[in-house]
Amino acid sequence: HSAVVNVCEIKFKNCGRNILERVHEGVRRIVVVVHCKGYHTIIPGRLAISPTNSVGYRLFYHKPRFEPSSLKKGTFVLFDVYTKLRPNCWPCLVVKKIACAEGDLLTVENRNFYCNGEYIGTAKTHGKDGTPLQAFQFNGAIPKERLFVAGACVDSYDSRYIGFIEKKDIKTVVVPII
Repeated sequence: HSAVVNVCEIKFKNCGRNILERVHEGVRRIVVVVHCKGYHTIIPGRLAISPTNSVGYRLFYHKPRFEPSSLKKGTFVLFDVYTKLRPNCWPCLVVKKIACAEGDLLTVENRNFYCNGEYIGTAKTHGKDGTPLQAFQFNGAIPKERLFVAGACVDSYDSRYIGFIEKKDIKTVVVPII
């Protein structure tokens, strides 16, 4: 089998290499046809593709079922984000990695975020387009049924700005492929 990729002529280079380069490098035995509409597209056959490299991967397998107990630090999750900072993003389906889970100690010092003392990332003061960004403020144990999610890219729009995600809002768990 060979990879077939129709990515609507997308050439996203937000935080890494071109999506087509990544797909052609890593997909050898999967046939993928993507019809782009929005920020993430679920591909028939339980695959999801991300047009940005905000979590370090572009192609994901999404699990058909998951237990809430599986939502732990290091797990990649898919959920809706509502923001007016991105055009046509009401909502946007996004993939992020759980960086800090319920009961973990989240601390913020000068826009730098830490989970149990481990650095997560820094909240920017302005977006790429110059829009001022408000950083999430919290210091303490993450409340029950809440998650702090983050991307790998400095420009990732994640919990550093939107705050906690509720476990009930997670649509699925995803596993990175490439």
